Amino acid sequence: MRDIHIETLPVTAADGITHEVLLCAAPSPGPVALLVPAMGVPAKYYEPFLRALAGLGVCCAAMELRGTGSSTIRASRRANFGYDELVRQDIPAAQAAVAARFGTARIHAIGHSLGGQLLALALARDPAAFASLVLVASGSVDHRGFPFPKRYSVLAQSQLANAIAQTLGWFPGHRLGFGGLQPRRLVRDWSRQIRTGVYAPVGPTFDYEAALRQVAVPVLGLGLLGDTLTTGKATDLLCSKLAGCAIEREQFDAGLDVSHGDAVHFRWARQPERVAQRVAVWLRLRAPGGVGFAGRGSTAAG
Repeated sequence: MRDIHIETLPVTAADGITHEVLLCAAPSPGPVALLVPAMGVPAKYYEPFLRALAGLGVCCAAMELRGTGSSTIRASRRANFGYDELVRQDIPAAQAAVAARFGTARIHAIGHSLGGQLLALALARDPAAFASLVLVASGSVDHRGFPFPKRYSVLAQSQLANAIAQTLGWFPGHRLGFGGLQPRRLVRDWSRQIRTGVYAPVGPTFDYEAALRQVAVPVLGLGLLGDTLTTGKATDLLCSKLAGCAIEREQFDAGLDVSHGDAVHFRWARQPERVAQRVAVWLRLRAPGGVGFAGRGSTAAG
């Protein structure tokens, strides 16, 4: 798929922060999808996945998380931001740019890890923002989604990360080997959800938990066999918050070496053939003229 061209599109949020969206047009018309990355992972990491999707007839794009890759801001004591800016500013700006580029208002969403959570929150804010949601290795980070006794180490480590971020003014994940350089407010949002299971980002008052239950789009919850960073239960916990959606859940074999579970969480995007095939088939069924989904509230277990 190296012959499929990837172009860049500058996108500027309402507060002036800019990043580049990577775009990959399919050879023939098909569904259009926007991918939101995992914490600390630049959009360029997903280039093999974008090419694979485009080769399967899906026009696709990958945005950048604020503070990562091509983003014009970096976390520091002065530059502080969290889920709120990502959900209310960056995702809508990227969605609008991709819709304009491909000439359609019907954009499907693909979220990896934190990206899937942020997309769910964006849909809670604007239920018409996306036509469907695909979660790949994405779930609630509620510590109860991890097996005993790992859940308690996840809880302890996340609260320590928050303490470090609040003390320093930023989180040096690029030096500690996890999550990349992150702002203290985002780490606070993340660590609180790990502790409580509740989405309550710092920012304007909004009941995300209630709003999530009102979202009504088809959802594919694609857990990956062997993934130890997002367990099947974690994906189930996130899907359970989307009570008004038609949800299909699968624990999917991505054809990866499962002896290194943490690597599975990321490696699928570099060896994307199986995941891309599954996602492309699912999206094509939901493209204009395709087969409709079962309807609000129905569930199909995979």
